[in-house]
Amino acid sequence: MPEVKLDGVTKRYGKVTAVDHLDLIVRDGEILTLLGPSGCGKTTTLRCIAGFIVPDEGRIFLGEEEVTRLPPEKRDIGFVFQNYALWPHMTVFQNLAFGLQLRHTPREEIRQRVREVLSLVRFFRNGGSLSPPAFRRATTAGGVGPGVSASTPGTSPG
Repeated sequence: MPEVKLDGVTKRYGKVTAVDHLDLIVRDGEILTLLGPSGCGKTTTLRCIAGFIVPDEGRIFLGEEEVTRLPPEKRDIGFVFQNYALWPHMTVFQNLAFGLQLRHTPREEIRQRVREVLSLVRFFRNGGSLSPPAFRRATTAGGVGPGVSASTPGTSPG
Protein backbone atom coordinates (compact mmCIF):
# COMPACT_ATOMS: atom_id res chain seq x y z
CA MET A 1 0.00 0.00 0.00
CA PRO A 2 1.35 3.45 -0.74
CA GLU A 3 2.12 5.97 1.95
CA VAL A 4 -0.98 7.70 3.37
CA LYS A 5 -0.53 11.37 4.18
CA LEU A 6 -2.97 13.82 5.74
CA ASP A 7 -1.97 17.45 5.48
CA GLY A 8 -3.96 19.80 7.73
CA VAL A 9 -7.19 17.78 7.46
CA THR A 10 -10.19 19.39 9.17
CA LYS A 11 -13.77 18.16 9.22
CA ARG A 12 -16.64 20.00 10.88
CA TYR A 13 -20.24 18.99 11.45
CA GLY A 14 -22.03 22.27 12.00
CA LYS A 15 -20.33 23.95 14.96
CA VAL A 16 -18.58 20.75 16.06
CA THR A 17 -15.03 20.18 14.81
CA ALA A 18 -14.53 16.42 14.56
CA VAL A 19 -10.98 16.56 13.12
CA ASP A 20 -8.88 19.68 13.60
CA HIS A 21 -5.93 20.33 11.26
CA LEU A 22 -4.62 16.76 11.44
CA ASP A 23 -1.18 16.04 9.99
CA LEU A 24 -0.41 12.34 9.71
CA ILE A 25 1.89 10.08 7.71
CA VAL A 26 1.47 6.31 7.58
CA ARG A 27 4.34 4.77 5.63
CA ASP A 28 4.07 1.70 3.43
CA GLY A 29 4.03 -1.41 5.61
CA GLU A 30 3.25 0.42 8.86
CA ILE A 31 0.30 -0.52 11.02
CA LEU A 32 -1.43 2.34 12.80
CA THR A 33 -4.06 2.27 15.51
CA LEU A 34 -6.27 5.28 16.18
CA LEU A 35 -7.18 5.17 19.84
CA GLY A 36 -9.31 7.65 21.74
CA PRO A 37 -12.66 8.32 23.37
CA SER A 38 -15.96 8.30 21.54
CA GLY A 39 -16.40 11.41 19.40
CA CYS A 40 -12.71 12.32 19.12
CA GLY A 41 -12.58 11.96 15.31
CA LYS A 42 -11.17 8.45 14.74
CA THR A 43 -13.96 7.26 12.44
CA THR A 44 -14.22 10.63 10.72
CA THR A 45 -10.49 10.48 9.94
CA LEU A 46 -10.81 6.98 8.50
CA ARG A 47 -13.88 7.95 6.48
CA CYS A 48 -11.94 10.90 5.04
CA ILE A 49 -9.04 8.62 4.06
CA ALA A 50 -11.42 6.13 2.44
CA GLY A 51 -13.25 8.91 0.59
CA PHE A 52 -16.66 8.48 2.19
CA ILE A 53 -16.55 12.08 3.38
CA VAL A 54 -14.60 15.07 2.08
CA PRO A 55 -12.70 17.19 4.61
CA ASP A 56 -13.56 20.88 4.90
CA GLU A 57 -9.87 21.77 4.82
CA GLY A 58 -6.58 20.05 4.11
CA ARG A 59 -5.40 17.44 1.65
CA ILE A 60 -5.14 13.65 1.57
CA PHE A 61 -2.48 11.78 -0.41
CA LEU A 62 -2.07 8.11 -1.31
CA GLY A 63 1.53 7.91 -2.39
CA GLU A 64 2.19 10.99 -4.53
CA GLU A 65 -1.43 11.29 -5.69
CA GLU A 66 -3.76 13.78 -4.02
CA VAL A 67 -7.07 11.99 -3.47
CA THR A 68 -8.91 14.52 -1.29
CA ARG A 69 -11.89 14.70 -3.65
CA LEU A 70 -11.48 11.34 -5.34
CA PRO A 71 -14.49 9.04 -4.75
CA PRO A 72 -14.02 5.88 -2.65
CA GLU A 73 -14.28 3.48 -5.58
CA LYS A 74 -11.22 5.13 -7.18
CA ARG A 75 -8.99 4.84 -4.06
CA ASP A 76 -8.54 1.06 -3.69
CA ILE A 77 -8.82 1.31 0.09
CA GLY A 78 -10.23 -1.42 2.32
CA PHE A 79 -12.73 -0.31 4.95
CA VAL A 80 -14.65 -2.29 7.55
CA PHE A 81 -17.52 -0.39 9.11
CA GLN A 82 -18.00 -0.46 12.88
CA ASN A 83 -21.21 -2.42 12.43
CA TYR A 84 -19.92 -5.42 10.52
CA ALA A 85 -21.95 -6.11 7.38
CA LEU A 86 -22.33 -8.94 4.92
CA TRP A 87 -25.00 -9.43 2.27
CA PRO A 88 -27.23 -12.10 3.85
CA HIS A 89 -28.10 -13.81 0.54
CA MET A 90 -24.45 -14.41 -0.44
CA THR A 91 -21.75 -16.72 0.85
CA VAL A 92 -18.66 -15.24 2.52
CA PHE A 93 -16.72 -15.89 -0.70
CA GLN A 94 -19.38 -14.09 -2.79
CA ASN A 95 -19.41 -11.13 -0.39
CA LEU A 96 -15.66 -10.76 -0.62
CA ALA A 97 -15.59 -11.22 -4.39
CA PHE A 98 -18.31 -8.62 -4.99
CA GLY A 99 -16.06 -5.54 -5.28
CA LEU A 100 -13.64 -7.36 -7.57
CA GLN A 101 -16.49 -8.51 -9.80
CA LEU A 102 -17.70 -4.92 -10.11
CA ARG A 103 -14.21 -4.03 -11.36
CA HIS A 104 -14.38 -6.85 -13.94
CA THR A 105 -11.42 -8.63 -12.36
CA PRO A 106 -10.71 -11.98 -14.06
CA ARG A 107 -12.42 -14.93 -12.35
CA GLU A 108 -9.18 -16.76 -11.47
CA GLU A 109 -7.68 -13.61 -9.94
CA ILE A 110 -10.83 -13.13 -7.84
CA ARG A 111 -10.61 -16.71 -6.61
CA GLN A 112 -6.92 -16.30 -5.75
CA ARG A 113 -7.30 -12.95 -3.98
CA VAL A 114 -10.33 -14.02 -1.92
CA ARG A 115 -8.62 -17.26 -0.84
CA GLU A 116 -5.48 -15.32 0.06
CA VAL A 117 -7.31 -12.81 2.26
CA LEU A 118 -9.41 -15.52 3.93
CA SER A 119 -6.19 -17.35 4.77
CA LEU A 120 -4.67 -14.12 6.09
CA VAL A 121 -7.50 -13.69 8.64
CA ARG A 122 -7.50 -17.45 9.33
CA PHE A 123 -11.03 -17.99 8.05
CA PHE A 124 -11.39 -21.69 7.24
CA ARG A 125 -15.10 -22.43 7.23
CA ASN A 126 -17.60 -23.78 4.75
CA GLY A 127 -21.38 -23.35 4.96
CA GLY A 128 -23.74 -22.87 7.86
CA SER A 129 -24.39 -19.80 9.94
CA LEU A 130 -21.43 -17.84 11.24
CA SER A 131 -20.56 -17.41 14.89
CA PRO A 132 -19.80 -13.78 15.89
CA PRO A 133 -15.99 -14.40 15.81
CA ALA A 134 -16.22 -16.05 12.36
CA PHE A 135 -18.43 -13.19 11.17
CA ARG A 136 -15.82 -10.62 12.32
CA ARG A 137 -13.06 -12.53 10.52
CA ALA A 138 -15.10 -12.61 7.33
CA THR A 139 -15.81 -8.87 7.42
CA THR A 140 -12.26 -8.03 8.45
CA ALA A 141 -11.09 -9.93 5.38
CA GLY A 142 -12.94 -7.35 3.28
CA GLY A 143 -10.96 -4.56 4.89
CA VAL A 144 -7.53 -6.09 4.47
CA GLY A 145 -7.89 -7.49 0.96
CA PRO A 146 -7.18 -4.95 -1.79
CA GLY A 147 -10.31 -4.67 -3.88
CA VAL A 148 -12.05 -7.34 -1.81
CA SER A 149 -15.12 -5.84 -0.22
CA ALA A 150 -17.18 -6.76 2.82
CA SER A 151 -18.01 -3.15 3.55
CA THR A 152 -21.42 -3.02 1.91
CA PRO A 153 -24.54 -2.79 4.05
CA GLY A 154 -26.30 -6.00 4.94
CA THR A 155 -26.85 -7.79 8.21
CA SER A 156 -24.79 -8.63 11.23
CA PRO A 157 -25.05 -11.56 13.64
CA GLY A 158 -27.60 -11.26 16.43
